[in-house]
Amino acid sequence: MPKHLETIGGAIPPSVCSTSLRASVLAALTACIATAGPASIEWKTDGTVVRDGVSIVTRLTTITGAIEWESGIYLSGNQTLASGEITDYVAFVAASGGDPEYWQMPASVHRFFRIGDSVHVALYSGECRVRVPRGWTDCGFRFQKAPAIVQTTPAIVACSPTTLPKLGRKVGSCYAVDGAWEARVNWREVEPQVCRDGVLSAVELRGDEAWSVELDLGTGHVLAERRLTSMPKSACP
Repeated sequence: MPKHLETIGGAIPPSVCSTSLRASVLAALTACIATAGPASIEWKTDGTVVRDGVSIVTRLTTITGAIEWESGIYLSGNQTLASGEITDYVAFVAASGGDPEYWQMPASVHRFFRIGDSVHVALYSGECRVRVPRGWTDCGFRFQKAPAIVQTTPAIVACSPTTLPKLGRKVGSCYAVDGAWEARVNWREVEPQVCRDGVLSAVELRGDEAWSVELDLGTGHVLAERRLTSMPKSACP
């Protein structure tokens, strides 16, 4: 399994090396080192990739995220063309050697995640793609915008943040992708997480106050909530 994207009980913990990176993280991060099979692969946000000490020239101007795989590493990023146009890509660097593979995406990759033996990407737009032998194809389901995927089994559960006012304010939510439930959760900075079996923890803003909210992953019902004295760094207590 990917070293930084363990799916224990179907729950996915956030990780700098396995998810798309926020702007603040991009500014601070210099490199991320992955272990893919017998190879060590280092990538930097400026598009640099080093495999076992050897630099690899990629098309990517910027790397925004990655997921380690048994056979190598998948990278998300973009390429700035001479015209100034920015195109979004997923690249794969094999641990065994050879040139990287590239696939252009219709929108920026927001998150990598795994279901079974297949790598998936959630695009910022909410569209989903799954890796197949000849490239990528539609997953057959979609998310709301900018999804954080918090669980993949037994059901896919994701949370999308409250949008900024300039984008037309839409209150965030957590939801089962199959439509079984959806709960309004006004979150933005602190990503919801599965902190214990069957329970989704989130930090919700209510006016100037931060509240800890726990939801049942099977129904979306609120199990507990309490006011916090300050904004935490993690949704887990």
